[in-house]
Amino acid sequence: MDLPHGRIDSGGPDRERLVALPAAWFGDVLESLAECHGAFADRLAGAIVAEAAASLDDPDGCAPDEVAWALSLAFARRGLGLAAFERWGDALLFVWRAAPAEGPMFREFASRLAARAVGELLRLSADGVVVGADDGELRILLASADTCHRVRGLTADGLSHESVMALLTPGDDA
Repeated sequence: MDLPHGRIDSGGPDRERLVALPAAWFGDVLESLAECHGAFADRLAGAIVAEAAASLDDPDGCAPDEVAWALSLAFARRGLGLAAFERWGDALLFVWRAAPAEGPMFREFASRLAARAVGELLRLSADGVVVGADDGELRILLASADTCHRVRGLTADGLSHESVMALLTPGDDA
């Protein structure tokens, strides 16, 4: 923070200038973007991926834990919270801790942001869907578009993320 000059920068390799806003406004901004929140998620994912990749020794040969650490660092530098992965058998959940907003629009935004960021870093094609949200923590399943569509129906029926994951990964222990 350079308070005498009224500037905040990312602290990342490119020292990108930041603007600090109350977290409560983040959800309001997404609501006002309505149809454009996907483009906003894509643009933010690009910046997060660039920063995360720069913090990895070998972006092509790193372990999932290293990717989660790099993403978490990039999220934290922007005040967006922290990121982690959870495995449920072959399924991968992106866990967003201390998310800056909540609500349906934020969930759509978060799903897209997580899928794009993880997909670009790991060179995967994935969609995302929120399977659980509580106490500022989102669990986002990263999977195919068909699986995400199926999961949207299951979560709309009120199933918990544990129940959804049990249906998707029968016989696997979480």
